Order: sequence, then structure tokens, then C-alpha cells
Amino acid sequence: MQPRIEAYEAIEFIGRYKSGKSIVVFVCYFEFQMSYFVIASVVCPTEVGGMQADVAFFDTDRKLNAGMLSQMILQRLSSIQDPNKKNQLYKESLDRVKVFRPLDMTHLALFLCSIRNGSYSPRLI
Repeated sequence: MQPRIEAYEAIEFIGRYKSGKSIVVFVCYFEFQMSYFVIASVVCPTEVGGMQADVAFFDTDRKLNAGMLSQMILQRLSSIQDPNKKNQLYKESLDRVKVFRPLDMTHLALFLCSIRNGSYSPRLI
């Protein structure tokens, strides 16, 4: 049985600087890397159990593994038999992932303020 993420649920890790928060996100959970599982669960279409919503991934430590994310999305789409449809849904799912690599904490803070002030519009979960 795979873990499920329900609509509008949030996972937050809080801790001191250098306490291992980033490591926690990448720890294996049910044979999957949890952060990639969560992203795939959100961006995949509803017909395969996803939420079909956008995700903003803040890659502050430059460790995003696009190959792992791609594998997770393809695994979620494995029930789709038509190769053309699977390819289209795969591309649409990847397009829902917005990766942000802030240069420093000020850059990150400015981006977060733009979301709060409404100047950034994708539907974020």
C-alpha cells in the first residue's frame, strides 16, 4: 500500500539551521523518496490518483533529482495503456512542476512575498 496525500494537506519541517531538515525530506519512505512521491502525487492527473495541481519546488541546496521525479511520475502513469496519452499526461505533469533556485535567503523571501501579494499566480498546493 502506498501512502496517500489528500487535497490541501501540507507537510512542514521546522528546525534549527543545519538540523537536518533537508535530509529528512529525502529519506526513503516505502521504497520511494518522499519528496518526489509527494510532488508526483500532486502533479499527476486525477485519473491516476493525482491532484492535477501545480507545485513550487524550492531547490535551495541544488539537489533536485529530475530523473527520480521523472520515474515517480511515470510510475504513477503506468496504468495508462495508450502510449500517446501517457506521453501527453507525462509532459503535462512535468509542466506543473515549477523549480525555483533562489540565490540567497533574500531572493527566496522576495519570491515568497510575491506569492503572498498575488503577483505570482499559479495554483500552488
